[in-house]
Amino acid sequence: MNLNEGQIDVWTIPVLSKVYTEDYISCLLSDAEQERYQRFHFDKDKDLFLSTHIAVRSIIANYIKQAPASIEFGYHSKNKPFLKEDPSFEFNLSHSHKLAILGITKNAQLGVDIEYIQREVEYMELAERFFSKQEAKKLKSVEQGDLSKAFFNCWTRKEAFIKATGDGLSFPLDLFEVSLLPWEEPALLATPFDPAEKAHWDLAAYSPREDYLAAIAMRGKMKQINYFTYEETFKAPN
Repeated sequence: MNLNEGQIDVWTIPVLSKVYTEDYISCLLSDAEQERYQRFHFDKDKDLFLSTHIAVRSIIANYIKQAPASIEFGYHSKNKPFLKEDPSFEFNLSHSHKLAILGITKNAQLGVDIEYIQREVEYMELAERFFSKQEAKKLKSVEQGDLSKAFFNCWTRKEAFIKATGDGLSFPLDLFEVSLLPWEEPALLATPFDPAEKAHWDLAAYSPREDYLAAIAMRGKMKQINYFTYEETFKAPN
């Protein structure tokens, strides 16, 4: 698989509950990942770890034409991973409930976020605590039936942006503003920490499955977004 300038490929990854043979795991995960997997006590944690790590390695292997287990990841100062074989290859993973997404591009900062929206959330309490004043004000104006979508529109877009910057939750969510109303296009609306910064970013949003919302943030111009669903096709050798 190839990546052109400004192209983003986004993969939907189901979190599966299944038993893998040791041979299968050893063919797809690094020694360090296999050791981490063995330390999990709960099945749900094992399912999430294996589903996402196997998928990430398998997917990336198709782009760089390398055996999944041999791929080497490095980590930036704030723990954002990168590909040692090709630092221009940018990827970002997010998961929620029974689904994960993996975004991939080249030569651009990239962040993705997915959220399962059918859960109990104190929308206004969280908005007033974490969102900008303008975002919280907008959320108050939303009708009850649109409140969940508007809240998670804001949350996923903000999370995708701070993940793309590499700062993660160390970057205060109230220092910038994104669109959130159901009829608004995804956009970075204001960056008071650096007013010129908002012009350098593109945001996109979509629903990978019913009851999920997701967002993509990239520093640069999004020219093409391709959506795929990951299905396991690898078979461990006998």
